Amino acid sequence: MLRRTGAFVFAMVCLAQVEAHAFKWESIDPVVIGGRFQYFTVVDRASVPFRWNTTTQSRRDLTRLMLDLDADTRYGDLYLKGSALWDLTRPSQIQKRFLFEQGDYLWSQDLNSIDYSLRLFANERRFITYDAVAPLLKDDLVGSGQDNLGVRFDTRIKNTVDVIGLYSSLGDANDGLRDIGYLRTAYRGPLILSASYLLDHPGGIIDSNHAIFKIEVSSSFKQAYGVVSYQRSGYSDRDVFFPSASEGEDAKSLPKDAAFFADLRLTSIRIPKAGSFKFIYNYAFVGESFFNDLGLAAEAQQTNSLTGLFRSTQSELNGRLSFRRSERFFFEEKDIDRWEGALWGRFRNGLDFWLRGETIDTTTPGFEDNGNFVDVALQRELSKVRTAIHVMWKDIDTIFSDKRFAWDGKLALSPNWGLYWRFLVSSQFDLGDMLYSRLEYRPNDRLFFVFGYGRTVIGDGPFLLEDQDIELSRFSSAQYTLLLRGDF
Repeated sequence: MLRRTGAFVFAMVCLAQVEAHAFKWESIDPVVIGGRFQYFTVVDRASVPFRWNTTTQSRRDLTRLMLDLDADTRYGDLYLKGSALWDLTRPSQIQKRFLFEQGDYLWSQDLNSIDYSLRLFANERRFITYDAVAPLLKDDLVGSGQDNLGVRFDTRIKNTVDVIGLYSSLGDANDGLRDIGYLRTAYRGPLILSASYLLDHPGGIIDSNHAIFKIEVSSSFKQAYGVVSYQRSGYSDRDVFFPSASEGEDAKSLPKDAAFFADLRLTSIRIPKAGSFKFIYNYAFVGESFFNDLGLAAEAQQTNSLTGLFRSTQSELNGRLSFRRSERFFFEEKDIDRWEGALWGRFRNGLDFWLRGETIDTTTPGFEDNGNFVDVALQRELSKVRTAIHVMWKDIDTIFSDKRFAWDGKLALSPNWGLYWRFLVSSQFDLGDMLYSRLEYRPNDRLFFVFGYGRTVIGDGPFLLEDQDIELSRFSSAQYTLLLRGDF
């Protein structure tokens, strides 16, 4: 089986030498048809995580063919996407199916004093609402489940009044009963004032309907910018309602079903012959009865944070210092103080560096917990290679003390070939399973081939050793990966 896979991949790579126009579909104006073919194979070093299991290899194929259609006419824009999937986990479990992945129809008009658009969608992945802080609908969260249907209306009047109306059903193949309605209107002047309303019918075994109302105000003056928002949530058996006043107040003299947020910024405060400063202050309050799983999933607490950023005009040097204090007053009292600092820059020889540190003090009745880390990295980039060394000390002087080391980089072997590697060592992990490598081959803009070896989870954060996904890597084994992708 592996020989057949290797022969297939080798043949496809040889075909990559064909000119790109051989994979291009001619468009039938105004209709454009495109697609993608992806062959993906994974070979695990162990099929199951038991030492006494005698099977040493486990193979999984995931082959995918995607087709999309884009039609731009005077009657509107239409986009459709579907895919055929071949999923082989075991020889006796071969799944072949065709999936409708996304559909979108857009009709818009731009007139002298009013612009508007109507959109019909299926499996939309982003619900953009243009909120400044704490949105009622988080753009990616509400569409992460796919399997949605809906309609959306956007309009702008004289470039001063915006209106967004949205209705969508949410769910998956097992439960499509949940639906939401969303309305937002905003006025643009010296102040940007907006009001938003979300009506959520959870469906399923939940009888009560859920609603959230929000008011947001933002403005700027010279080097200062500020935005504040106030939200209320509530439940009712009625189909349409506004959240009513709740009984009682939280410890911070705000209603239990309310949430309040503020963001204040001072930008570009210049100091002659030194640099410039920026200051950011954030405040957040979430009541114990406030709930919004589509936009804000936060526990009942009050948070204050102040951040200062410095940029030097005399050298390649930047700095950041931040303090954050969180007070949880519901279910269990907890105070968290967090200091975070960072310094990064470049030496005259082109060597980049950064130094980051953090301390966290958590206090609960009768218990105190401390956490910290120091992260140091040096990076150098030349014409064909970029490489970096990372060292981190975590939870110093605690029972969870850990030292981590990482070396990563990318080598451009040629304009078509590239090699990426990542090697990690930690006192809490196995040394032999910390390697991740990836060989990439791109003969043209339409073909892409990857051969990889290493852990399935390597992290994707901006700072390698601070990524929380590294903690999960101890539960996965190294694997071989073959990927061939072609666009046409």
